[in-house]
Amino acid sequence: MASMLVVGVVSRIASLADAVCTRVCSSTQLQPSSFAIREIEKSELSSTKVDILLIDPDILSEVVRAIPARCNWVQSTWAGVELVTTELAKVQYTPSWMLTRYAGPFGPLMSQYMLAQILSRERFVVRYAHAQMNNLWKSGSPESHTYRALSDLTLCILGVGEIGREVAKTFLSFGASVHGVVRRIPEKRDAVSGVLYYTNDDMAEAMHRSDYIINLMPSTELTRSCINVKLLQKAHVPEATFINAGRGDITAHDEDWCSYIDSGLLKQQICSLFTRILNINTISKHGFSIRVKQHAILDVFHTEPLPATSMLWQHPGITITPHVAATSFAPGVADAFVNNLERYVIDPKSVKPKVSFKDMY
Repeated sequence: MASMLVVGVVSRIASLADAVCTRVCSSTQLQPSSFAIREIEKSELSSTKVDILLIDPDILSEVVRAIPARCNWVQSTWAGVELVTTELAKVQYTPSWMLTRYAGPFGPLMSQYMLAQILSRERFVVRYAHAQMNNLWKSGSPESHTYRALSDLTLCILGVGEIGREVAKTFLSFGASVHGVVRRIPEKRDAVSGVLYYTNDDMAEAMHRSDYIINLMPSTELTRSCINVKLLQKAHVPEATFINAGRGDITAHDEDWCSYIDSGLLKQQICSLFTRILNINTISKHGFSIRVKQHAILDVFHTEPLPATSMLWQHPGITITPHVAATSFAPGVADAFVNNLERYVIDPKSVKPKVSFKDMY
């Protein structure tokens, strides 16, 4: 190992280089004098001598061929690296450097996002906010205020990697049932206890009868456009709310969500007993707890920012958040990077999670 390692930081994350310096200085396994942390511009990258690079993946995708020859390891500041892998495939270039994704701190943040969204729906937060604006106290029938506990729910998580594992553990701790869809069924020692695992080939079966389907899969050739009419018809999930916080391209187009909801593929059915007694307007007027509203909660999209002209904005069955489910903040990125740096100085090949340039993930 060289006596002095130069770490280049190319990022739009405010104060990231300072956070890395602080974290290196506080490490009990690293000698701060052995590292030079330098904040550099994208335009300076090809002429800068760096051994390690901490970089935003959208920037990296623009400079994959400009990484200095002496650089051995590149760490992404985001969990998703599809912009990089797509560019590598496009230019047919296999780097000599290792690429690792940012993973660790996203798990708790994503779990909190999922809890917020699911509890908001189950506890009628939006409805009560509207009631307060109209000075209404517990309007509607008693049944309309009957909610489900988390322990009553079945969740299907598409993609049980580092982030998905944390989400699964969170909901299992509240007594929920969790199905997990993965490429390969993990060994018992690597599995999350309590998760019922399915492979991608059995995705429809895993989704069936789920109350919430949570997508956390990355963008790969296997996952692009995987949520389609054929799958939803096979899965038969009219009672499920879909939450997409993975990647927007799991559908062929952003607007596909509107057609899935409008056609009833993600629509909760009305109990036949009530449909014989009451019509839809009566049910709505009296506020019965039967959930007749179809819904999808979307945090990621094909096009970001989502264009103001998109039909998703005004669709009553869609909740939009602007790609904020789990955000990269300087302290978290610095912690994850320095944890990896501590591994690197012992064995450069031990950094994780590494991106496979063969699998492009």
